[in-house]
Amino acid sequence: SPVGDEGKAFTAFGLASSLAQAGYRTVLVDFDLRQPSLHPYAGVPNAAGVCEVLRGEVDVRRAVLALPSGLHFLPAGRWSDEARQAAAGGRLEALLAKLREPFDCVV
Repeated sequence: SPVGDEGKAFTAFGLASSLAQAGYRTVLVDFDLRQPSLHPYAGVPNAAGVCEVLRGEVDVRRAVLALPSGLHFLPAGRWSDEARQAAAGGRLEALLAKLREPFDCVV
């Protein structure tokens, strides 16, 4: 649903946390690039993340944060028109492929 305040972020964080606690190497990715909302659940700032990876400013392995719970988290980062253009240019598929290599689950 595109409507805010329906619990999508809360549900995604709960699902990803449960998978990590069950022993699956799990990464939670905040793909809401314009209005990121997962970083407060993870207890981290909206630091370098998806947008910076798409723009080629940071490697995805450096942007993924390991949380104390065993869950890994990739923040949305700082939105820009360049990130939007990069997502449409095939870099999004490359990002997802890189995330699938070390993780059992990508949420």
